[in-house]
Amino acid sequence: MTTHDNIHIPGESLPHWVWFVIEFTIVLAVSALISKEIMGAFEGVEETMKNWIYFGILTAIFGS
Repeated sequence: MTTHDNIHIPGESLPHWVWFVIEFTIVLAVSALISKEIMGAFEGVEETMKNWIYFGILTAIFGS
């Protein structure tokens, strides 16, 4: 079996911390979108309480 030297491996071209930043932003964006969709169930709640619920859901999803 032969190997090819012309294959691009992204982990070798970028600093290691950049991959953590990319993963962080993707997970945070997905958590925010899911939280936004779940907020439709809280129609009768005050606006200030909706903020607490939204960030609580976002934190629960992001932290798990």
